[in-house]
Amino acid sequence: MTETPLPYNDRVTSLSPAADTTVLDYDFELTREDGLTVIRIRDGARETLTNGVDYVFPSGLGDTDGGSIQLGVGSLESDQYLLVGYHPLTRLSDFLASRAFDTSKINADLDALTIIAQEQGRDIARSLKFEFGVGSAILPVPAPVAGLALVGNDDGDGYVNKDIGTPEKGAFGISMLATATKAAAQALLGGGAAGIAVFEAETQAAGRSALGAGTTGAALFTAANAAAAALIIGAIANVDTVYGAPGDGSASDVAAFEAANTAGGLIYAPKPATGRTFGSPVAMDNAALLVDPTQTWDQLTDGGELNMHRGHFTDTGDGANIWRFSDRVFIGEAASKWAGAAALSSPTRDAGTSWFASYDDGPAYLGIGANLLVTAEANTENGLKIAGAFAATAEAETSPAMALSAFVSNARTSSSSASWALYVEAFHLDGAGSWTYGMEMEVRNASADDIDPNPYDFSAGKGALGIWLAASGHTDYGPAAANPCAAALVIGRNGAAGSWNKGIVFTENGLEGTDGSSGSSTYASAIALARHQRIEWFDPTNDLVAASITSGITAYANRVDMEFRDHQILFRGANQIGALDIQATIGAANYLQVVSNVTTAAPYIAATGTDTDVDLRLRPKNAGLLRFGTHAAIGAETVTGYITIKDDAGTSRKLAVVS
Repeated sequence: MTETPLPYNDRVTSLSPAADTTVLDYDFELTREDGLTVIRIRDGARETLTNGVDYVFPSGLGDTDGGSIQLGVGSLESDQYLLVGYHPLTRLSDFLASRAFDTSKINADLDALTIIAQEQGRDIARSLKFEFGVGSAILPVPAPVAGLALVGNDDGDGYVNKDIGTPEKGAFGISMLATATKAAAQALLGGGAAGIAVFEAETQAAGRSALGAGTTGAALFTAANAAAAALIIGAIANVDTVYGAPGDGSASDVAAFEAANTAGGLIYAPKPATGRTFGSPVAMDNAALLVDPTQTWDQLTDGGELNMHRGHFTDTGDGANIWRFSDRVFIGEAASKWAGAAALSSPTRDAGTSWFASYDDGPAYLGIGANLLVTAEANTENGLKIAGAFAATAEAETSPAMALSAFVSNARTSSSSASWALYVEAFHLDGAGSWTYGMEMEVRNASADDIDPNPYDFSAGKGALGIWLAASGHTDYGPAAANPCAAALVIGRNGAAGSWNKGIVFTENGLEGTDGSSGSSTYASAIALARHQRIEWFDPTNDLVAASITSGITAYANRVDMEFRDHQILFRGANQIGALDIQATIGAANYLQVVSNVTTAAPYIAATGTDTDVDLRLRPKNAGLLRFGTHAAIGAETVTGYITIKDDAGTSRKLAVVS
């Protein structure tokens, strides 16, 4: 007979399935559906699921290798499921003298008892137990009482319920908290004590005076934040006092900073008496520096010898904020990618890791002197890594809102020194698989306002504008305007290799009025100009206008339009009826000239082209006739000659010439 022993199993399956999983497997035997408890842990909350509602059993009952359940709703990404077996306490066999001995029932009973023993062993192993040698017996645990805690008794052989908030020995702090009135609290402090003076002080100065001039208490009283308080009480190690950094500009600071780096944590670096001296690069890759912001970059780093790997916020969030000094604000990974990693000893470079192969490849302004360093901590749900976001809402009727403002005032006299209120630089590197935007501005009109402005009408005073380039003339701040600003928008290049393929591009459906398709019959306004505002082209040899397009029309009734069509240029008047139609022929070799002329010489219309002889056709419509000159009646005349012409069909004709 083959023996099949029941293997040991703790009869618990813990699962962390992927999102949208609906089938969960367990690896132990179940004889009935009520022998399984399914617990779901979602966002820290535990919930016992219901059979027949939250899940069903498609298969597996009675299988010693286990089975599976089918969830009604798929799992979420962070769900955890516990499938716990609880075998019901049942007996299958019954012995009667008059009946045969049924070994299958006995085996089923023994299997059930084995499973129950496994579950009891599992549950006992998870319970609290006393160590051997504690005693032969523990007194019974008292029944729970609301508001009391279960603690060991004085003899150590049992438990009692006790109010742990009530001090047995009258602790001063707890007594103070328990006082019902201000007077009772003052009495605990002692009559006339400094504590009462602080308690009753109306101002910060009075409170400091009560603590005593020059004491640690006074310094703590005036501390602006937790970091300052930690420095006062020594919770943050000082690299000078704890690790012996001299900071005198001559003795080496290397050993002290290396020891601080080995210790790790947050290290305070005060302003040195003269400056730090390293002599060779030192990497702060374990400890993070909290520095006195009144020192210069050279004083702190000895011209870049100190490499502060953790001296900024990193993507993983494990860095510390390092205050740096001067005039720069770095956002995003610029905070951790200071240029100049190739030469730590150069006093003109920061000791960071750069995006670029060398310092010369990077922008010049990614250098010395960051004031504020900020990086994105994590990716957002839509896949963007956002380093800094600014928001403002204008709600009060008299209060406008400004989400981000940049200001610069240029008073430098050097002609080679420019200033920027805002500067954006984006690099599209080789291998990049998507667009790189120097700037994208998304403006949304979520109101009922549908404003269609023109150069003469911004009277609505509301609506959504993309960019408003305003030449400032107000004097709310700064000096008054003295002359026009040079240009509202300039499209140029920095360096000989930089260029644009297009100056301005309007996408096919970017403007209201047309979708840009070949079937569109309506129009959109791409550029709106006022009267006598013109588009100009300049002589490349000087600064004089060489060509221009403008409009001098004074009223809508005098309107004219020009439209390009397939092989056609159409000029229309105010009634939208054509005024002039110029058409081109595919494969044309001959065309028309309209030539002006000097005084006493007549302007003319001429035929020209690649043919040696080119006729000029004047063609009336249908039965219409050609008109020219003025008719005058005369008497009998003699024909003195003729002029050869051709009719519209190309047949030569002769016009008589009379005396």
